Amino acid sequence: MSFKLMMAMLSCAFVLFATACSDDDNGDGPVVNTTLPVLNETFSYVVAGNDVTFSTTLTGTVWVNGNENDYNFVDGKVIVNLPFEGSYEFTCKTIKDGSTISSEIFSVVIAQNDLSYLKVGVWKALTGGEAGYNKTWVLDLVQIDATTIGNDGASSTTTSYKSALFHNPLDFYGDVEAGGKEGDIWGPWGGTNLYGWGGSPEIGEITFDGAEGKVKLTMTDGVNNDGTKATPATAKSGTFEGTFAMTTGVRDPAFCTISAKNNSGTEASLWDYMLVKTGYKNLGTLSDSTATIELSEGIRFPMDKGRVGEQQFTDTDLRNIMIMHASDSALVVRVKRSYEGFDDAGVLKTSTCWLLYNYVVKSYDYGVKAPATHPVKSITANDLVGSWKLADIPANWIGWSAKNQLNEWADAAAMNTLFASWSVANTTEKLAASTKVTLTFNANNTCTIHNVVYDATTSAEVATDYTTTYTVTNGYIKFAADVIISGYTDMITLSGVNMYAVDVDGSTTGLWIGQNNDTKEESSAVHLIKQ
Repeated sequence: MSFKLMMAMLSCAFVLFATACSDDDNGDGPVVNTTLPVLNETFSYVVAGNDVTFSTTLTGTVWVNGNENDYNFVDGKVIVNLPFEGSYEFTCKTIKDGSTISSEIFSVVIAQNDLSYLKVGVWKALTGGEAGYNKTWVLDLVQIDATTIGNDGASSTTTSYKSALFHNPLDFYGDVEAGGKEGDIWGPWGGTNLYGWGGSPEIGEITFDGAEGKVKLTMTDGVNNDGTKATPATAKSGTFEGTFAMTTGVRDPAFCTISAKNNSGTEASLWDYMLVKTGYKNLGTLSDSTATIELSEGIRFPMDKGRVGEQQFTDTDLRNIMIMHASDSALVVRVKRSYEGFDDAGVLKTSTCWLLYNYVVKSYDYGVKAPATHPVKSITANDLVGSWKLADIPANWIGWSAKNQLNEWADAAAMNTLFASWSVANTTEKLAASTKVTLTFNANNTCTIHNVVYDATTSAEVATDYTTTYTVTNGYIKFAADVIISGYTDMITLSGVNMYAVDVDGSTTGLWIGQNNDTKEESSAVHLIKQ
């Protein structure tokens, strides 16, 4: 390098240095690169309640990152809502020369909570809409000690576990996410009662504080969920507190489409399948929102003892669930079942099922009335003595709650017309035959029955006569052998040894003899007139 060239370069360097020193001496400071994110220079923010408004003079792609989210600037501005009080760390970022350039980390302080989110959707349904533990959920699957009265008046008690309010206490289905086959999604089975197979539900309750993100589980009869086998020695009881995080979303109408193969040849969404085919009748309509919820260790919804732990649900299964439906009075929760048993080679199989559990609000008045029992008219054996034939309207169904005739037939012809509209064949002939039925009760406690029915195969009436003994106890009639009384053949027919006198409201003539009509709160009854 020549001496002249070197001197020229040194002169330029001196001039640049002198200029820089001169600027600094004048108090102007170093020149700022305005393409970099610098707080209070190229971007700033203002806090108003729980809303943070960010503004920037930067152009191009600019965003702020914080609260586990990216928020993009639009026209130099973006508003971020932070519902909970606290200090949040943010950075402002932009793209320069193909690389992401970030500002220094800065803190945004929120001084108050905004609990308006508790007032809507799944949050309101789950928590009650206010801060604190205001709403308690329990399984809609409880022990029922049912005392029933037979047609002979004898009582018996059975214990079972069943739904009190929902049509189905437990349903489950499989989809691709759970391990099912693409295009062959199946479920819900509709009324599958696991507890009829010898299992039993956990007795417990769970409540949520949405403002604090806390959850409280009180278990009076449950099992561990730490992967150990459920035994009486490890029964879980007590109150357990933890936390939860929930993300809500809009219900996807196409979520989990049941394949045509498994729905009588027509595809259906899971929602339609639940409401239409399996009959979740008390839900009415499904909520517009769903949610995913993650519970802290040791916390879960009460479920059933036989599936918790290594039985079928893992700890992860129990703590990560989906809320399928949430309303003020009903909750449907989806839980993955991991355990599927072992194949013939002893290899653990992957589950293809989710399970759906129904929950209701503790102490909420659902308006469920106590089951009615059949109304019995107290009579004695002496009240029966004499000969009886069927009345002009020979039979009816008697509702228990009002002791009323459920069909107000004006006469035999009207009854005949109705049965004909139901496509009951040979209505005229059957009704004519029933008018010839007689019962004769004797003072020596014998009864002779003259039963007449119409046989459509031979187009002729068939009469049967037989005598048996009977006893009467407070209106309950017990025959020594099976008898048949055809009020209207194959529509209302009494058969067997146990019957009772039915207390029919407003009926002052004759005698109604009946039996329980299956599981309905009504009696199948024939109407007798003493001769």
